Amino acid sequence: MKTQPHLRRAAAIGSVLTVAAAALSACGSSAESAGPPASDEQLDAAEAFVEPYREAPTSIGADTPVSQAPSGSKTIAFLSCNVEVCIKSQEAGIEAAEAIGWEGIAIPFDGTPEDVLEKVRFAIDQGVDGIAVNGVPSATFSAAYEEAEAAGIPIVLGASPDVAEGPIVVVQDGIPEFETVGEVLGNYIIADSEGTANVLLFEMANFPIGQQIIATAAETIEENCSSCSAEVVTTQVSDIGTNTPGIVVSEVQRAPDVNYVAFADSVMTSGVPAALREAGAADQVRIVGANASAGSLENVRNGTEHGYVQFSVTYFNWQAVDAFVRHFNGDPQIERWQMPLRLVTADTVEGESEEDLLFNLPTDMQEQFLELWQATS
Repeated sequence: MKTQPHLRRAAAIGSVLTVAAAALSACGSSAESAGPPASDEQLDAAEAFVEPYREAPTSIGADTPVSQAPSGSKTIAFLSCNVEVCIKSQEAGIEAAEAIGWEGIAIPFDGTPEDVLEKVRFAIDQGVDGIAVNGVPSATFSAAYEEAEAAGIPIVLGASPDVAEGPIVVVQDGIPEFETVGEVLGNYIIADSEGTANVLLFEMANFPIGQQIIATAAETIEENCSSCSAEVVTTQVSDIGTNTPGIVVSEVQRAPDVNYVAFADSVMTSGVPAALREAGAADQVRIVGANASAGSLENVRNGTEHGYVQFSVTYFNWQAVDAFVRHFNGDPQIERWQMPLRLVTADTVEGESEEDLLFNLPTDMQEQFLELWQATS
């Protein structure tokens, strides 16, 4: 489909890693559908792709045990953003560390390169044994590589598009894993719309994994549905709960054919359902995305939001502890995990708890990790 620049493209300010406090940027294909009707083959293929994700996952995505159970005392610092889902992930890391007799500390950052670097250096100064960094590119803290190496502190990087280098011993859940999230989201939209989706997809600048989800979803929609369209809108993390609802309403009003709005993370939807309702557009669009929060889950249950591709943020730091156990044992790292995913929709949430739907993927996640670590009683 024909691509066109968005009307509100932000000026490039310095590095792509710089968190701009100002304007929005957006680019993508037109949300005006112009292709022939989607074929039965396209719709069947989309449904077949998403069908396995309608059931709860049963595996943590790896089954290689460590060579020996962890021993001794270690302190691991868990660094990620300061929003609710990230705090939940940090708490899970602390829980995982304590489950094997280690200690964990949470160090949140605001997502700017300057603050990420400052917090990594703070962790180094605390004399921790390992640092888990989640959700940001390594370039945000590469200036601290020499300090970490000099102190002998390994770093595990998660939910990032980078490769292991310097003190980074492994990168977990990178581009391939989150491309899968985007593929599930894109095919879900195709199947759910029966090939009639005109989608606005919202991402946050400087969060490359979320941007990967949205880019892959948009590509999936345009390549696999001849009558669908997708347009990507880029916002800033500082817009969440403030500017984002108005931006979404403005974009929907600008493109009256739009019938889906998709978000890289449900945290972005704060205030969006109410804003759409007040603008008289709530019945025009279905709200979908990745990584449902407790609030979004409740909205899925009551019908004000439609569906999410769920991955567990608590899983990330149990994975990180796995990497540290292997590192201190001298074991090879697991280079590729099959990240557990499931669709959270009105049809799949009935009778299931919030914890199991949002965080326990699979429901015995902790037990499976402890078994790999030979730490079960």
